[in-house]
Amino acid sequence: MAECYLDGDVGDRAGDYRPVVKDSEAGGRLGAGRPHRWWRILRVFAGFLLLLLGFIGLFLPVLQGILLILAGLGVLGRDLPWARAVTDRLASFVRRRAAKNPGRPPADAE
Repeated sequence: MAECYLDGDVGDRAGDYRPVVKDSEAGGRLGAGRPHRWWRILRVFAGFLLLLLGFIGLFLPVLQGILLILAGLGVLGRDLPWARAVTDRLASFVRRRAAKNPGRPPADAE
């Protein structure tokens, strides 16, 4: 029988619960209870790499720094609570700004 556990300390959102098979139920294979461990490590590494490239891109004209930073936060937000909190705060800021200026015409349209 599969158990449910909270994947990290990221809150009680429905998407955070994933079924896990115990090692004894999987025939005793080592690591069978955590099939997504290496994917998580790879995602965290890729997220920090995107963040690093984003910060470098803020100073180099070749790289799109802000886009890479947002992509890095999006990737890290799946596994790290602080990245999800930053992404949520940024999304609420954008929603507030959009609600404040609905349908604002372009500056040169008069």
